[in-house]
Amino acid sequence: MAPLKTVTWTARVEWRTGYEPGQATVDGWVDRLVDHSPMIAHEHRLEGSWRMSATLSVEAPSLRQAVQSAVRLVEDAVANAHADGVEVVTKAEYTRRLAEPQIPPLVGLSDIAAKLEVSRQRASQLAERADFPPVAARTAAGPLFIEAQVDTWAATWERKPGRPAGHDRTDHGQAVAQ
Repeated sequence: MAPLKTVTWTARVEWRTGYEPGQATVDGWVDRLVDHSPMIAHEHRLEGSWRMSATLSVEAPSLRQAVQSAVRLVEDAVANAHADGVEVVTKAEYTRRLAEPQIPPLVGLSDIAAKLEVSRQRASQLAERADFPPVAARTAAGPLFIEAQVDTWAATWERKPGRPAGHDRTDHGQAVAQ
């Protein structure tokens, strides 16, 4: 039986720490993993602990062995690390993913108004609803929303024609509450 061909994999191993690691600590982890082109990320504080990840390159003949190797490398390099998540893909797949846009398509209030065929003012009112998708980013021009989330919301929006009940118009075109 011929030996299995070794494949280059890119692995992302996640773990939590009970403390925010300083730069010297992270530098030590990088030094211990240097043969695997590591990137260490401090992602966010979560439920009293810090979410960490290491992305590194491993050589292995199978996916299973790549997962085992990546977890072992991180747990050996980082004192008290216990992996609680891992993703492993081929180097080619990782490179392909890096070429994709990292930010999903965004829309502003004018875009939303055009999609929903309402005024910009009405789009702004709709964006204030509790069931409307959250703001993804704020700019000087206004809030931005993830387009796919807005489209999903719009598909379930129960549009009601006309003005809300209890409003009448005066001769000057102003709405007056009854």
